[in-house]
Amino acid sequence: MYFNKWFNIEFSDLFLSKKDQMETPYYLYDMNLLDTTLEQAQVAAELYNIKLLYAIKANTNPYILERIRKYGFGIDAVSIGEIKLALTNGFQPYQIAFAGSGKTKREIDEALQLNIATIHCESLSEWEYISSVYPTECTTKIALRVIPNVYTNTHQHIQTGGNNHKFGISTEEASRLIQKLIERNSTLLPCGFHFHVGSQITRMDYFEELSRSVLYFFQTLPSSFSFDYVNLGGGLGINYDDPDNEMIPNFTGWMRAIRPYFPQDRFPHVYLEPGRSLVGQCGKLITEVQYIKNRQDEKIVILDTGMNDLMRPALYGARHHISPMQPHSETTQFQTYTLSGPSCESTDCFGKNYSLPELKEGDHIVIHSCGAYAESMRLNYTQRLAPSCVYKEGNNLNMYTSQRKKIKVEQSF
Repeated sequence: MYFNKWFNIEFSDLFLSKKDQMETPYYLYDMNLLDTTLEQAQVAAELYNIKLLYAIKANTNPYILERIRKYGFGIDAVSIGEIKLALTNGFQPYQIAFAGSGKTKREIDEALQLNIATIHCESLSEWEYISSVYPTECTTKIALRVIPNVYTNTHQHIQTGGNNHKFGISTEEASRLIQKLIERNSTLLPCGFHFHVGSQITRMDYFEELSRSVLYFFQTLPSSFSFDYVNLGGGLGINYDDPDNEMIPNFTGWMRAIRPYFPQDRFPHVYLEPGRSLVGQCGKLITEVQYIKNRQDEKIVILDTGMNDLMRPALYGARHHISPMQPHSETTQFQTYTLSGPSCESTDCFGKNYSLPELKEGDHIVIHSCGAYAESMRLNYTQRLAPSCVYKEGNNLNMYTSQRKKIKVEQSF
């Protein structure tokens, strides 16, 4: 049995007996691909003098985090829980930026006590609170998240850069606040600015538009105000439709689209916050066909995984490439299927009109591009057990339960 062209190695002996069989569903992580992706992102960042902060919400798996830390990336966190998770996994406070439109006062207090690198302030009220409790000995810098008013062509649920979105403060509010602080001779001034326009962006012209919008905003600031922190967020997308032909996103194109607007003599460092683009393609979700229902106009496949383990399709209609694990020949008959999960929800569906080789109960299929926003968004709804995780490292497979207990199925090829 072959895993199609993804691994091109035999998996048959992993399914020989029920005793040794890897129970589905499980997340399968290609750590070799993750290494290559991180290397290419790192090379592009060094070329354009970019500092990278990993958006930890994309995947919080400790083995993924360990690899990202070894490559020297920082962390973009949106809760005190994510900050503590990063610290637990070896990241240092000076590597962590804290964003999020709804930080609680307790979270702000804890972040300041931890002396993290930066807090991205997202409202005037938040600024007032931070100013009132900012400890004298604290080294945490405070940046303003400003709305660039740039809209992308991505799904409306993952757009964040418009004036009608909940994130950040307007350019006018930011300028007025800075002018007021200067007039007051305030001891706490913003160190710079954070911008973000959304997620799953594959057209580089949107990043160019963001850069132009940011530069226009800088022209409205008081001439006496200086700053040294510019963070243009994340958002670089991956290829969900044909992942095998674009396993690594265009990091160089992303940074090349941005850097000309921010010359290094004025902006020595520009910060970016990749998440999905770093980890999205290294993960897959392996599932088994449980039942096939023949309807008048469609065949419905019930899988042993669903919205609990991959929320994106149910949440905003995202569509992942899906392929069979079993080999097939040129003469294999194809059928059109609706692929659904086991939960008692009609939205627990990966999508309609999937053309696949004729399936039968017990077949295994692969849901691609599940390295981001799959395991990290997993639900306990209906109390289904969390999938195990399998990691391909070199020619070895290591399997762990959801409690990170190692299962003895290591195999060398």
